[in-house]
Amino acid sequence: MHAFHPPPKASRLRPAVAACLLVLGALRAWAHLGPPFPIIVDRPIPGYNVNVLSNPDVGQAVVIVVLDPKGSSPASPVNEVDVWSQAAAGRRTTAVRADHSTHDPTQYAASPFIDTVGPWTIGVDVHLADGTLRTLTAGVHATPPGVGPWGLLLFSAPIFLFGSLFVAVIVKRKRLRLSGRHSCAASAAAKT
Repeated sequence: MHAFHPPPKASRLRPAVAACLLVLGALRAWAHLGPPFPIIVDRPIPGYNVNVLSNPDVGQAVVIVVLDPKGSSPASPVNEVDVWSQAAAGRRTTAVRADHSTHDPTQYAASPFIDTVGPWTIGVDVHLADGTLRTLTAGVHATPPGVGPWGLLLFSAPIFLFGSLFVAVIVKRKRLRLSGRHSCAASAAAKT
């Protein structure tokens, strides 16, 4: 006859720890919507190669402008950098003055406003100290900013359904095991 021994406390905590790690991992993944990606790469203007990175989500898009000096000294210093966006329908948003990065004086960041999903043009106006203006443009496809709370609920519903099914199967197996042990103990007692 086999005696029933409850599982150690550590094995009882494993499902709870796994659930906590799953939830924390999902929250961290949800917080990260993706880094800006290059939309203009090494486009030359006098004294600089220009790189532009963007994350064109609807709302406040992220645009980073990096000016790489050509040679040891640039031909003309940069006075300011403006970033704008224009929908495919033709309406243009107000230009946003790009701010200097605190880490690198050749990096600028701006957040132009994008109000609809679809094709947009991101423009960068580089004002050089000699008075010239260089405009660079690139086409992007604006994406929704995220699924929001209702979308999160909708997409997490199948996970909860499969999780509850899994828990139901585990509970049923445990009940069958326990009822099988009690019936074996009862039949062994009846034989004696």
